[in-house]
Amino acid sequence: MSLQETNTEPRSSSQPITEGIRPIGGIIYGVLSFIAVFIITTGYFTYRIFDAAETEPDLEEVFPVPEFVGYPFYNAHRVNTPIEFNAGGGLGSQTVADGYFDLFNQLTAVGAPEFNPLVFNAIPAAILFLTGYVIAGRAGSSLSAESSAAAGASVAVGYLPLFVLGTFVLSVEDPEIVAGPELGLGLLFFGALFTVGFGGLGGYVRGNR
Repeated sequence: MSLQETNTEPRSSSQPITEGIRPIGGIIYGVLSFIAVFIITTGYFTYRIFDAAETEPDLEEVFPVPEFVGYPFYNAHRVNTPIEFNAGGGLGSQTVADGYFDLFNQLTAVGAPEFNPLVFNAIPAAILFLTGYVIAGRAGSSLSAESSAAAGASVAVGYLPLFVLGTFVLSVEDPEIVAGPELGLGLLFFGALFTVGFGGLGGYVRGNR
């Protein structure tokens, strides 16, 4: 089955922007781009740790709690993943880091690499830009630049639901530790900024070709 939606009619300057929306393509490419960004951010984070270590660390040292494996992904979207340890003996709790990059940046004195968040921010930005470009390209050449931007922004249809769902899947709540991606306006803002913003930009660039 082809996702190609070709229309050879000439572009119209008065074309409604909504004409470019591609929900089916957005779902398929949104899911694929989510998987790609997750794998690349987590893989690159792990590579940096292993590359800096004098002795090869165990994956359990990098991600001592299984849910932590997704935290570099959310930090790459500028979403905080606060990690709070609950101290015993009535000593209360202590937030040790606002994010996974922050946690490891505190350990640079003992050999951990220093992470520049901007490098990780570029990963979802680049992949979502390319995804938006591809979706707009498959929509055909009849779309205006603005409608092509809407086609590119359609990546949010598949990406954002998984982005929100992941905050629940990756949350940790037990007697010793509470952690997880922060829910709230920041999550929705940065989720929309990366998907609609960079996906739409990719579609707009494709529409101007």
